[in-house]
Amino acid sequence: NTKKYGKSHSIVAQCWNNLGNAVFSLGDYKSSIDLFKKALDIDLKVYGKHSSVARDWNNLGMACILFGETRKGIMYIEKALDYDLKIHGPSHPKVATYWNNLGQAWLDLGEHKKAIKYLQNALAIDLKTYRESHPTVAKVWNNLGLAWDSLGNHKKAIVYFRKGLDIDIKTHGESHPSVARDWNNIGMALYSQGEYKTALTDLQKALSIFNNTLGKVHPRTRKVKINIAIVKKKIDGVR
Repeated sequence: NTKKYGKSHSIVAQCWNNLGNAVFSLGDYKSSIDLFKKALDIDLKVYGKHSSVARDWNNLGMACILFGETRKGIMYIEKALDYDLKIHGPSHPKVATYWNNLGQAWLDLGEHKKAIKYLQNALAIDLKTYRESHPTVAKVWNNLGLAWDSLGNHKKAIVYFRKGLDIDIKTHGESHPSVARDWNNIGMALYSQGEYKTALTDLQKALSIFNNTLGKVHPRTRKVKINIAIVKKKIDGVR
């Protein structure tokens, strides 16, 4: 496409963005950052303040967050939010996406109450935009569960995680990575409540799905393996 359109065409930017998403899905966040930056540079030249640029800022921000550069990621997603608030207004699903992502990022930084506020903004928009059984709604329920779990309210967290799980199973079936994510989160919340054997069962469900869908070396698969080891150690310790 660079030969056909030149290096600074919006179609070339879309290709860089698509490559970034592909690499991101494989867990190579560092490489995805470089690819999203290429898309952003082109789109800024072509469009200026445009929804496509907001998309690029958001993608770059999420890659930075998962690469461990959370504050930089927040800065990028705030740019995306600022763009699309002006373009679409406060009730657009893209705006909800950015509220959700910012909530997730602030949760990573331990700002739980701030995270909950942002996530509730996202949930309010998404419930108006989509049906209650939509996977986008499930994602926000999951993140709210993480926030309450971090605050020590594991019972409330499990209620939210199960809301997300019910939606994801209905939407994707029982063998999807989103379902595995939900089982992992429920398992760790149960672990925090001292329900170690039930937690282990749920974590093993998550691991099986991740192994089959993402592979054994994906960061999400490795994380569940670590969680399982933690729970097994606790079970062995209480025997």
